Amino acid sequence: MIPIFLDPAQTRVGLIGRGATAVRRLAWLRKLDADPAIYSDAASEGLLEVAGAALVRRLPERGELRGLSALWIVDLDAPTARMLAEAAREEGVLVNVEDVKDQCAFHTPAIVKRG
Repeated sequence: MIPIFLDPAQTRVGLIGRGATAVRRLAWLRKLDADPAIYSDAASEGLLEVAGAALVRRLPERGELRGLSALWIVDLDAPTARMLAEAAREEGVLVNVEDVKDQCAFHTPAIVKRG
């Protein structure tokens, strides 16, 4: 792996998810000043609340993936996650399918804040 940090002011990122993991990932991205494109075809109440008006209530179309630099996919069944990951990769997007190492072009590190 090549460690890199992405500047959210210059990098368009996306999140596709449905449940608690999507809520945590969205909170993490926003805490780092990212404004991700957020998609869910079956959002949990928690995701609906946290994402608010930014949530697109469906899975993304291929053209919407094209504008992303990095994409996190969480809380989806394996076939759907794989299909979206393949489509995103074909569009040149770096993909992380949470907890599926062979579907990840990058890993999300833990961040420790001190002081």
